[in-house]
Amino acid sequence: MRNLLENKARIRYDNKSIETCKVTTLIEGEMLAIHKRAITSGIDQDGTNIFARDEIFSFQIELINYGDKCITGKVLKMDGTQKVTAIEVVDNIPAGLKYVNGSIRLFINEVSITLNQINNINSYYKGDYSFIIVGNKLTVLMPEIPGNSNVAIVFNVENDGTLNPGDCVLNYATVDYKENPYDCPVKSEEVEVKYSFVELVAKKKGPVSVRCGEIFSYAISIMNIGNLTANNVVITDQLPAQFRIDCSKIKVILDGSILILGSDYSVSIVNNLLTIRGANSKDLQIPGGKTLNVTIPGQVDYEC
Repeated sequence: MRNLLENKARIRYDNKSIETCKVTTLIEGEMLAIHKRAITSGIDQDGTNIFARDEIFSFQIELINYGDKCITGKVLKMDGTQKVTAIEVVDNIPAGLKYVNGSIRLFINEVSITLNQINNINSYYKGDYSFIIVGNKLTVLMPEIPGNSNVAIVFNVENDGTLNPGDCVLNYATVDYKENPYDCPVKSEEVEVKYSFVELVAKKKGPVSVRCGEIFSYAISIMNIGNLTANNVVITDQLPAQFRIDCSKIKVILDGSILILGSDYSVSIVNNLLTIRGANSKDLQIPGGKTLNVTIPGQVDYEC
């Protein structure tokens, strides 16, 4: 559907008026629009897509052939019939992410289309739907897209091991085609994804041997290797039946700061099951990148 500007002028003089002819101007835009989005496991409070450690997530590139030159986003209906040809979509997958082999899929009007992988542009047969992956550059080649059609290109990526928790990655895609009215490829909006997660790693230590009556301690270390805060942390430890614990001497230290029993955390023990959790309706938390250390003192509770 075409968008027009219509305009004419009026001239008044000596109690008379005349009008110019009407000038009609066609507003032209791209026939083929491109959009991109990320599909991840979550979204943070700022609306940014986030992905976790070891998560495989998807990028989706959408192409819309309006079938006519128009203003993208202001089209009341899609009724054009003109196809576009010799389409080339390029996505430079950003550093920190890598393409998951065999994951790319192509759909035209929700119908799956077979994509052939080729080594380079010289291997392309013009009638095929093909893709090339060289390093982090993904190129999709299509012979045509019918008028009034939607195309979806979906592929998976994952962390390549170089990202740190909290790192953000920006990405966009471009499309070029024979009928493109511009001198350069059309660019999609930029998509931001954030490597953001919470994950706890726990270790426990104790002495190899002790003497009867000797006071010793178990030590628990819990590290949050992500960047998000771990909430409602509850620690349980089924202590040996012969271990006599002194709950008043338990120490809980978060990132070097000693927490206060009854204010920051609570302790209970039932049948030698020790439980440490928050206190006063307040969660026990471990912020991202921080470590919680717990020391549990006691002694052997029988005669040697």
